[in-house]
This record gives sequence, C-alpha cells and structure tokens, in this order.
Amino acid sequence: MPHTIALAGFLLEYPVSYLPDPDPNNKSLLSNIALDVFECSIAFLQTSHVFMRFSRPASLAPLAGVLANMLQERFHNRIYAAGIEEMTIDISHRTVTMDRVAL
Repeated sequence: MPHTIALAGFLLEYPVSYLPDPDPNNKSLLSNIALDVFECSIAFLQTSHVFMRFSRPASLAPLAGVLANMLQERFHNRIYAAGIEEMTIDISHRTVTMDRVAL
C-alpha cells in the first residue's frame, strides 16, 4: 500500500516522490530532518489560491531554487498556453525542521 503514495505523487506530477519507511514501529519518519517546503499558488483578479504544497528532505537535492524555478516555468507555460494572461504563479520555498511530521 505505501507504493500508492509514490504513484499518486507521480500521477499528480509532483517533482519529488518518495516512499515512507514500511516499518510500522518507525514513528520518527522525517522527525528532526531539515525539509524543503514548497507552496505553489495562483493569483487571479486579486485573489490567491494555493493549489500545491509539498515537502522533501533538504538532503535529497540541495538546489531548492532550481526546483522552484522549474515549477514556476512549468505552471507559467501552462496558463500562458491556455491564454489566461491575467493569472500569475507564485512559488514559495522555506526550510523547516520539526519534531513530528505527518504524511
């Protein structure tokens, strides 16, 4: 069943998809690990809406800015191709470390 998490991430075109530890006794998955948190939002007519939020271990790839730029370009190209010039895309990034993480 945990493989469906990675499959869903792939199907939804999340840029990062990984499997949690299958050991049910491992309650500390990603605890006290630096995580890059990305939030993608779209703004239209002075209203902003978050449409994607995800995290990844910061150690997976140190270039968070490259990933943010890739997401910005991907979503901008899609709204431009749809002819919706009034929309803007914003990608925010922050790094956090938490004592507990729920998936």
